[in-house]
Amino acid sequence: MSSGFSVNELLYPLTKGDVAGHAFHGNQWKTAIGGNNFLARGATEYTKSVGITRPKRDYGKIQVNPKQSLAIANEYASLPSVDQKTLPAYRQFVAETHQQYEYLTKNLGIKVDVTKTDPYKTAQEMMDDIRENHHLSVLSADVTSGHPFVTSKEIEEFRAVHDAFGHAATGRDFDRNGEEAAWASHSSMYSPLARLAMTTATRGQNSAMTQIGGGFPEQKGALLSPQWSDPSTIYYGDNVQKGDVSGHAFHGNQWTGGEGGVQSLVSFKNSFDQCFQNSPYSAFVNHYTLSEMKKEGMKPLLSADGKTGLLIHDHGDGRIEATALFNNGESGAGLKLLKDAIDNHGVNYVECFGPALPLMYGKLGFQVESKSAFDPQYAPDNWNYEKFGTPDYYTMRIPK
Repeated sequence: MSSGFSVNELLYPLTKGDVAGHAFHGNQWKTAIGGNNFLARGATEYTKSVGITRPKRDYGKIQVNPKQSLAIANEYASLPSVDQKTLPAYRQFVAETHQQYEYLTKNLGIKVDVTKTDPYKTAQEMMDDIRENHHLSVLSADVTSGHPFVTSKEIEEFRAVHDAFGHAATGRDFDRNGEEAAWASHSSMYSPLARLAMTTATRGQNSAMTQIGGGFPEQKGALLSPQWSDPSTIYYGDNVQKGDVSGHAFHGNQWTGGEGGVQSLVSFKNSFDQCFQNSPYSAFVNHYTLSEMKKEGMKPLLSADGKTGLLIHDHGDGRIEATALFNNGESGAGLKLLKDAIDNHGVNYVECFGPALPLMYGKLGFQVESKSAFDPQYAPDNWNYEKFGTPDYYTMRIPK
């Protein structure tokens, strides 16, 4: 069945964090590369006190490397739910997190409380609360999934220090690129052993969510390979954009979905159905049930306004297909999102009816792999012969 129409990613420039504020403990709450100077200095002083050198980085330029993130996601997905041999790393992670929490609340004077609902709509709200009120709220771990080796209270302490030293100290958002920068900042405050656990719970889960999708990833008592904790894997770019999705399960922020980002399958299906309601072009695209999407492990990409989207279907035989494509937005939005799926998610295969779609897909590098005559036996039930005739059917692939 046809892949359908093409699609788009709408990206906006990164909005950096804190603005200049008032004095607190003798320090000014000023911006440092978009971040909170007081917390950035606090992170540096803390690491010095425990014998760690916190490197100087341009956190405003850190972003996700899509191919690397996909490799991390695949490795995270392959990890066992629990590996008892990794327990020492998680114990060290918990101990060092508590030490950071004590420093944040006692030495830096930030009051932390726990809420039953997500306390902030945006990272900026969180940063403003810290700057203006010396206060930080975190989502209760009891309302999110648990971790095999980390208690709810310990997760909440991590959420506090991660928001403070990862996001507020760098001024970075809860989107995928902001989470990568927050990992780079906060991971530098941990010893090598503890950093293995911290990286798995942040970078690992973020990658699994943005690259594989399907909701909150399982929180695992296992560890990614040490290479993914290595600072040499940090990727810098000059044109950082606001990225895919927001937050991660361990952290506690909601995956609210960004422009062109991985969204829930339910959100995708609702937008898809609305787009093709009473549309004569409905027969040109595959229509999947939620259970079919989940069974096949499809990953949805959906614009923030819900007007443009597609599903990514990895067949496991080298074909990574863009299917169920739709565009009910501005002209050209479809092809832009399909290009994003090619560049950042490995899409290399489509199927479609001719004659227009093969020409459109050809502009993005797809080449005809097969061409079949229209077969009424396999035609969609609602096919309009008078309007569309009997076009040929194509499979197309991007050459390696």
